[in-house]
Amino acid sequence: MVKQNVILLAEVLILALVLVAPVAADTLIANSATSQSAQVNTIVATPPSVKVINGTDPVSGVSVTFAITNGGGTITSGGSPVTSVTVMTGGNGVATLGSWTLGTTAGTNVNTLTATSGSLIGSPLIFTATGTPGAAAAIAATSVTTQSAPAGTAVTAPPTVIVKDVFNNPVSGTGVIFYVSSGSGTVASGSSTVTSDANGIATGGSWTLGSTAGTNQLLATSAGLYGSPVTFTATGTGTTAPSITAINPNSGYNTSTISSVQITGTGFSTTGAVVNMTKSGENNIPGACSVGSATTIVCSFPITGKTAGSWNVLVLNADGQSSTLTNGFTINSPTSSPTLSSISPSSGDTNTTVTISSLVGTNFGSAAGIRLRRSSYNDIIGSVSSLNADHTVIAGSFNLNNQPPGAYQVCVYNDASIYICGLTFTITSPYDTSTNSSVYFETNPTGAAVYVNGTKVGTTPFTYYNATPGTNKVLIQKNGYKDYGGYVTVITGKRVTYYAQLALPGADTTAATPVVTAYTYTTPVKTVTTIKKSTLKVPTTYAPATTAADSPVDPALIIGAVGIGLGLVVVRRR
Repeated sequence: MVKQNVILLAEVLILALVLVAPVAADTLIANSATSQSAQVNTIVATPPSVKVINGTDPVSGVSVTFAITNGGGTITSGGSPVTSVTVMTGGNGVATLGSWTLGTTAGTNVNTLTATSGSLIGSPLIFTATGTPGAAAAIAATSVTTQSAPAGTAVTAPPTVIVKDVFNNPVSGTGVIFYVSSGSGTVASGSSTVTSDANGIATGGSWTLGSTAGTNQLLATSAGLYGSPVTFTATGTGTTAPSITAINPNSGYNTSTISSVQITGTGFSTTGAVVNMTKSGENNIPGACSVGSATTIVCSFPITGKTAGSWNVLVLNADGQSSTLTNGFTINSPTSSPTLSSISPSSGDTNTTVTISSLVGTNFGSAAGIRLRRSSYNDIIGSVSSLNADHTVIAGSFNLNNQPPGAYQVCVYNDASIYICGLTFTITSPYDTSTNSSVYFETNPTGAAVYVNGTKVGTTPFTYYNATPGTNKVLIQKNGYKDYGGYVTVITGKRVTYYAQLALPGADTTAATPVVTAYTYTTPVKTVTTIKKSTLKVPTTYAPATTAADSPVDPALIIGAVGIGLGLVVVRRR
């Protein structure tokens, strides 16, 4: 009977302890969105809220401190606006702010707030908010408002403004109108409304002053904004006569209209400038032109069928002042014979490919060809890589492989009947047989590729100059024949002949593809594997020890023991 009473007492005490012991909080989680957006200096739609839990169970009576950490603004929790406040969790484990008012600075996630509760998991929680600009309230200039330029030309700095809210945040999407109020100039935006961009900027574009010297004024307006209209002034200075300094290209063929002719200089009128080609006894050739600035004009001229020769180029400004570049443009005819004046370089080594950087002359045809000519030898046909717009400079190359040294004439062919030969190009030999060596390679059949030490040096038959003295590896390849490999011993100052009889591959008629790599002759190395007997002893395997089964314990005795212990603690405290 006593044992039963003791057990009952223990059970009652354990139940009481469970009922009165508080639940320990271990985690802090968000109970609302952690990122949102609102207009600057206004309250976000959802007040920040957190929840304290133990596992999944809510924990009440836990203090949570909310504090603004960036962007300014205030928070409330039943009282006046502050920047930091502590809120206790309710029965549902939730702590919520009354409100969060953002600061006055616009920007993505510039406003941050933290919720902190001791060392709980997840603490501190961070809440962010993007502040959007308020309504447009003011307009101001961001470019200079006073400047000068020659009359009839564009000012250096286009008129530009910025639109802001009452907190100086840039505001996009606001309409601004730029218009010339005096001076008879023009603005690129015309009468159109310009909308401020994401940075609050609106620009009227290029502002061209009137053709008369004096004051010009332009206004930028946006109804209802403080600072509107913004006034820009510019002084148009007296004009000077134009001056032409260069024309590019300065020649063309009379078979079609020539476009993109750029005329550079100073004092060009950006409104009303006219350009003509003139020649005594000929009608003027008018240009269709675009005046990019006071220093650049780009034109197209209809020169089809016009008389070949030199023409003057005339620029006439709107105020009547002009400039002429005498013989500034040359009209060529494809029937005109080409001329030659220089070639660079003017020499090249045999058995090399020489690149011609410039072959200079006149009247080169669009499909002009180049070649080297020497009496009693075949012409060396070159390759043209480019021809400039003036048809005066050719770039290209000549393959001098197996070509004998000596002096050659340079020829340019517009076609079979229109050509010129005149300049001298010298094929040189850098090889002195007293100090260098050569190998004459010959094969049967001919036309085989020869590789020396892995590098292709020519196609048979040919002489390989400046060979390295000593033993050199040779690989000869020709489609339809077996590869021929061997060695050649090069003797200093001597010419060695290397002959190879190529063999057919028998039944195998597959064409071999040459591989430009080192032809390596290797002797297989036999690998011997030695197996050694291990001297390690194999440990003896023992059966695992048998673990005795645990003795069962009466649960009633365990509960009784716990109850007695708790009872003794209570008695001792009394």
